[in-house]
Amino acid sequence: MSKNQNTDEVRQTVERLIENGSQFNVEELDRIYHDDLTIVKINEMGAVTAIDKAENMALFREKRDSGAEPLSTEAEFNYVSGGLGTGHVIVTRKMQLQGRLEKSVFSIHLIQEDGRWQVIQETAFVQPITADETSE
Repeated sequence: MSKNQNTDEVRQTVERLIENGSQFNVEELDRIYHDDLTIVKINEMGAVTAIDKAENMALFREKRDSGAEPLSTEAEFNYVSGGLGTGHVIVTRKMQLQGRLEKSVFSIHLIQEDGRWQVIQETAFVQPITADETSE
């Protein structure tokens, strides 16, 4: 895969997503997330949960308003691609979002609209991190 400007811009958008999401910056997240956003989460038991932008933004507002500690910005970019108007990123993250330390592999789809890259779909494969894995 050859790098191009779109690939760089797609990665930068996801880096901004991680930074602003970790800080619960809902104003910037509102610009990064497309209005038609869908987030699908699959846990280690195979249970699937899907939420839209409004539900996702409410979760971030709740975290911000409760004074929650910022999330880890640790991220391993496994794959980044940017084409004509669409982008795809696979990124692995370790963070504590739902009361336990988790490893999440995100498949993030972006579209270029209104002069900027926006996240339109995220699929997260989530599994708990065991005590043995925290030392890795």
